[in-house]
Amino acid sequence: MKGLLINNFYSSIGNIKLFLTIVLAVAAIVLVTGNPTAQELFVYITITALSINAVVSSRKDAISNWNKFEITMPVRRTDIIKSKYLSYIFWLGVGTGLALAVTMVTMLVHGIGNDIYSMFALGIGISLFVGALFFPIAYLVGTDKSETVLIISVLVAITLAVLILNVLNQFISYFIVRMAAFITIYILFFAFSYVITLRIYAKKEL
Repeated sequence: MKGLLINNFYSSIGNIKLFLTIVLAVAAIVLVTGNPTAQELFVYITITALSINAVVSSRKDAISNWNKFEITMPVRRTDIIKSKYLSYIFWLGVGTGLALAVTMVTMLVHGIGNDIYSMFALGIGISLFVGALFFPIAYLVGTDKSETVLIISVLVAITLAVLILNVLNQFISYFIVRMAAFITIYILFFAFSYVITLRIYAKKEL
């Protein structure tokens, strides 16, 4: 498991420069201007971009045929899938931490801006659902099609996030409860996705 996690990390780290360049450019705008719209976009971009970085490496694994090699290694298929999901959660955590740090500094410099609870709940929720959609579909149709699967996953995740929030707004009046329900739904989606991906990968031929 440790070796799989290290491989996933090094596969992802190659793409991190591009993501960090985009994130830091937006962060500079937010810190200088304190613009609420820029601040909101920064949170969404940072959390989503860094977590997506974990799945972009799937394309690299397909090109190098690593995905075909790792299935022959003396490791359980459960560990291979678990390492993918843990890597995704790691980068989601990194993105969330970076977004939170810049948001806190911006609030100290420019005062209270947007509702940070809503921003972070939406950003984390969308990121979780992108991963929840990407992994089972990618392993079903082939990781070589990861770019197309990723685009579809992002579009569907954003659309469903808006729909779920609208439904929750109609039935739950308390803001904190509503945000907690929103995150819980996406955590359940992510957990269910892990189970489905395990079943798909268990049937994958060598």
